[in-house]
Amino acid sequence: MRTPYVDRVLASPLVKGQQTPFKLRLCAVSELIDPRSDLVLSRASWLLWGIRMLMGIAAVFIAAARPYLLVIAFTWAGAACVMNARRCGRFHCYITGPLYLALGLTSGLIGFGVIELQWRWIAIVFAVGTCVACAPEFVGRRYIRDCSAV
Repeated sequence: MRTPYVDRVLASPLVKGQQTPFKLRLCAVSELIDPRSDLVLSRASWLLWGIRMLMGIAAVFIAAARPYLLVIAFTWAGAACVMNARRCGRFHCYITGPLYLALGLTSGLIGFGVIELQWRWIAIVFAVGTCVACAPEFVGRRYIRDCSAV
């Protein structure tokens, strides 16, 4: 399906064969991305995201296991997002991957008493960071790619 955005991309100097600097843009056209490379759309998504979501929910109710569950859940989610960002260029994964890895480290430091921080701050940073990272997807910008390489 061709849109005005695709027409502008196809008319760009890089597509016409002229030399221009390589630039990454937020792509509005999901057809530029092979859906099989996006782990969110794969059958493995339940394994990659579903189990860690259950661990995060369990951490809310099981205070004694909270540090362990959150370290595993955030590290798992962060690694999956970093891998997905590398595979398909999903925009939010570039933000949530490092964010979740940092939250996993922070959860471990809280759990082992290295730092004093209330768990609600982990929840707030998680919720706000995830919403901010996913905001471009709400307006149709899902991937970071060289859109001119169509």
